[in-house]
Amino acid sequence: MLFNNKKGQGTLEYVLLMAILISVFTMVINSAPIKNIFGKEGKFVKAIQGEFEFQYRHGLYGRDLLGEGTNQVDYNTANHTSYKIGSGSRFFGPKTSYP
Repeated sequence: MLFNNKKGQGTLEYVLLMAILISVFTMVINSAPIKNIFGKEGKFVKAIQGEFEFQYRHGLYGRDLLGEGTNQVDYNTANHTSYKIGSGSRFFGPKTSYP
């Protein structure tokens, strides 16, 4: 008679299904291919880190102004592209001098 009681079977099945899904998800996340892309030393993280460091260092969005794949800037001249582009500059100042 005790084994004919079906109360809680749906809940138990749901809990077991969630445990299986969580363990499969954990196995996928901790796999070597995923870690090679999204891990601390992964390709994706390295690419994003390189872009953030470049943008912070040069104040430029992306690398288009410096040329394809270049992140070298010659700071010995005021005419480098991270400072001056054409006749303008990416820096700004007041139109008139302060009193």
